[in-house]
Amino acid sequence: MTHTEQLFGTTNKTISISNQLLDQNTPINEPLMGKYTKSFGYHTLLRRMPDIFSVVINLLKTDPIESPFAQTERDQVVEKLKILLTDILTNESLRKIDGTSKLSIMWNEILDEKFNTNKTGTWFETEWLFAENYMYMRIQEAIENTKNMQNYDLFKQLKDKAFGESENTMIAIAKFLLTRHNKDEVNTTKLKLYFEQMIKISLWGNRFDLSLNIRNKSTNFSEDPLEAIVSLDKYILANDIDDIWNTLNVPHNNAPKRIDIIMDNSAYELFTDLCLADFFITYGLADVVVFHKKNVLQKSFKQLEIGGIFFTKLVNLLLNVRNFGLCLTIIPKWLLKILSCTKNYLSPNY
Repeated sequence: MTHTEQLFGTTNKTISISNQLLDQNTPINEPLMGKYTKSFGYHTLLRRMPDIFSVVINLLKTDPIESPFAQTERDQVVEKLKILLTDILTNESLRKIDGTSKLSIMWNEILDEKFNTNKTGTWFETEWLFAENYMYMRIQEAIENTKNMQNYDLFKQLKDKAFGESENTMIAIAKFLLTRHNKDEVNTTKLKLYFEQMIKISLWGNRFDLSLNIRNKSTNFSEDPLEAIVSLDKYILANDIDDIWNTLNVPHNNAPKRIDIIMDNSAYELFTDLCLADFFITYGLADVVVFHKKNVLQKSFKQLEIGGIFFTKLVNLLLNVRNFGLCLTIIPKWLLKILSCTKNYLSPNY
């Protein structure tokens, strides 16, 4: 019996939906769904989501909360999370969000539209990414419907831990970036090579995703990031780096060249994006880089994603990291020259 089964008692109920599942890979041109048992969607619903719930509940139970009112509400939140996981594992229909915020209203409009085209609307029979985003919205709903825990961050301990564990790798990338700050010594061939390396470093920063590593005792990737991107090349399915390079080098008739980056998760993932933005500006591939928070998921991903306050907080944390002296020439520039979090990225399409 797994830890999740011990915590929630869901073994028999999960087995009861086996006749609703298909023991096959996802068909070509079909979205990833949990009903295909050989897909990442199935792994997400049956393994990753339960892991997230069990970790969240354990954190809730062990985190000291001074207010007796909040303690009662914490128990209520735990019960709601248990009910939510049971709904997932028994493939119940997605219900509307219980809330009056603009985000809740928008989600409910999306759900209405989805139910009109897909009458099933169950966890295993909808796109896994939609289901996972909806799950975070439901977790946030449980927090927001309290009086004393509305600003409670379920994942704070995990985010702090992930930041500390990625320190050595961040230092290695910062050193790499600093050694390439002398533009006079870089010809076009070298610059394109560095460009490809920075793109790949930013890409593979996603290995530090909290939701993917939530059960790991350590998410510390201690390998050299330059060696890592070479070994990971075999996992890249499509590579448009040449097209990106050519686009960035097309004259823009004196118009400022702007690159927009949708904010990634906190700690290492965002750090690699900041390094990429620094590289773009240093070598004139962009005049300004705009970071956008994911407003459509900002509250539903509140515990895992990063907003404007945390953007600045991350940079300040970096300035205080031990052995990070080499970065003192880079990081202050980020606060001054990189336009951060001034706009929202709204997209109801998944």
